[in-house]
Amino acid sequence: MIAGKIISDMDQTVDPCEDFFQYSCGGWLKKHIIPDDKGRYGYFDILYEENQEILKGILEDDDFPSIQTIQAAGLPSPSLSIDKKNFYNLQSFYQSCMDEDRISRLGGAPLVQLLDRLFKNFPVEDRFSLFNNFGYQIDNLQQTAPLNLLNLTNTLSNLSTIDVYPLLGFYVTADSKKPNENALYLSQSGLVLPSKEYYEEEHIMVTYKSVMAELLGRALDNRSNFIIEMGYSTSNNVMDDIYEYTIERVWFKGWEEISDEIIEFEKALAKISLSPEEFNDPEATYNKHNIKSLEKLSPTFLWSHYIRSLLPPTVPNLPSKIILTSNKYFEDLSTLVRKTQPSILQAYFAWQIIARHANSLDENFQAPLRRLKAKLKGVDENVKPKRWEVCLNSVDETLGFMAGRYYVLKAFGGRSKDMASEMIDAIKDAFVNRLPELKWLDAETRKKAIEKVDAIIQKIGYPIKSPNTTDPRDLQSYYRNIKFDENNYFNNLLSSYLSGSEKQWKELGQPVDLYSWYMSPQTVNAYYNPTANEIVFPAGILQFPFFSSKAPEYINYGAIGMVIGHELTHGFDDNGRQFDASGRLIQVCTYYLLIVILFLSN
Repeated sequence: MIAGKIISDMDQTVDPCEDFFQYSCGGWLKKHIIPDDKGRYGYFDILYEENQEILKGILEDDDFPSIQTIQAAGLPSPSLSIDKKNFYNLQSFYQSCMDEDRISRLGGAPLVQLLDRLFKNFPVEDRFSLFNNFGYQIDNLQQTAPLNLLNLTNTLSNLSTIDVYPLLGFYVTADSKKPNENALYLSQSGLVLPSKEYYEEEHIMVTYKSVMAELLGRALDNRSNFIIEMGYSTSNNVMDDIYEYTIERVWFKGWEEISDEIIEFEKALAKISLSPEEFNDPEATYNKHNIKSLEKLSPTFLWSHYIRSLLPPTVPNLPSKIILTSNKYFEDLSTLVRKTQPSILQAYFAWQIIARHANSLDENFQAPLRRLKAKLKGVDENVKPKRWEVCLNSVDETLGFMAGRYYVLKAFGGRSKDMASEMIDAIKDAFVNRLPELKWLDAETRKKAIEKVDAIIQKIGYPIKSPNTTDPRDLQSYYRNIKFDENNYFNNLLSSYLSGSEKQWKELGQPVDLYSWYMSPQTVNAYYNPTANEIVFPAGILQFPFFSSKAPEYINYGAIGMVIGHELTHGFDDNGRQFDASGRLIQVCTYYLLIVILFLSN
């Protein structure tokens, strides 16, 4: 069967000496056409689709008793009850996403509530405020308003809890130079397009402006109508003025004009942002500060207040160190925000909310973003993804480890984990055994390389801690702060974002959790983590055609062995080589580095 599959992917009518690619892959190319909504297509994509079908079957067709019967060993009664509850919570989340009728009936109302929260936290009481652009003129407003730093700081803090990160982002992770300690990293953020270079492409900006104007109008006109028709109260002083005083309907600016202002601000933000290449330098992106030095470098933001507002009660003290990915970015950001009209900042924040959450609303909000995606990726904007595919992606992003438990029960077992571990060990040995043959390596570098390979931690299949995907109680605890409502998909998402934010901040001041994973078990991918010196292979990629416990070893080595070797070499590429065997970022100064420097300079 496996041999037949390989042969069917070949084109044996071609001379391999003339066109080896066509000889090897011609049969596969003939059978498969790149779908109109994809920019690439290969076995990674096919396996991803197969895994999605498995998860779809679990969430739509299976009931808990059928899941229970495939478990290798019976669970104790309390764990069985918890497992059942976890399973139905997972189905509840999925079903809330699948309920398009209810999502359609809500329209833009969920977005209205987020926008009202923004206007309450960041009121701009001038004639150019986006808040006042809904069609009302208030005579006592001033022409422009000064920037309120406390409101700005509170806004950034509040937006982070709904997974919106304008201007700056943060993450708590291993300190690159002390990898056993967690540290707070602050980084650039706030570009809707994939990277700064896109803002220089005129044909992309035309589409971007069109999409932005359409969504701003759809969301904010919706808000105006929602307030008028539903009598919705925002508890905002300006809104009170609307109810109490006037009420002459006028339009100050069109959505295209407002879009122009937002885009100009984003372009300015793009100019001060690091490029992907610059961001890939672990030494240049490690800039240690304390609160005092950070406030001196970037005084527009009330950093002490910002961090304290997000810290949980279990972390009573401000961190003693904060790592910036770029000093210059935060210095320039402070200047840029200071010189930008608050009304433009307010409009930009509103756009950030809309761009992040529009895909969680109905088709009226999804379609414009699909048009933008099509422009960026060169795919057909008219191909709408199947709803179940959208919802499975949402499940994976939100409850990935919980879904992973049931995926593993269905699709990963037997000797698969042990066989994969043995293969990794063998490939590591082969790597080490080849090092003496590399004459351009000096003895010190060779010794360090061997030490690093020997120290690599390998994680296979699924996590057994943080959370333990084999233990329903641990999964319940891991997701305990998420509130599940089968009738409100949007609120389920917001609950998960808040839970994730709180979970991250609780890690501050704690030792690094060496058991945590950055991918769910069903993911068709693998990764190398330099600060932990670990390679991770989820169950999702340990499937045919990459791996099969029934395949001959030479087939597995030719398939998943390639992936293992790829991840292993990440420990020695331009990024990974700067970390030692313990995961510590170090100054590399060896003969190997001198060769690289000489090569790059010529």
